Amino acid sequence: MKTSSGADIASVTMTLSGAGSGTVTTNSMGKYKFTGLPNGNYTITPNKTGYTFTPISMPVTISGANVSGQNFKGSP
Repeated sequence: MKTSSGADIASVTMTLSGAGSGTVTTNSMGKYKFTGLPNGNYTITPNKTGYTFTPISMPVTISGANVSGQNFKGSP
């Protein structure tokens, strides 16, 4: 998770919904990871007070492999 200027955004709540659900928080480098998910369709939505995110949410399909590159940009 980064700002439009490229700075990392820590402590963003990432919510997963769909075939499974969960919540994780970005680390000090703006990275996040959901683990142990079954195959299926999901939506990831970021949230942090005082920030808006682009995109607002993102659809993700998991089909037997890791998925990376689900990036958002935040603006205070």
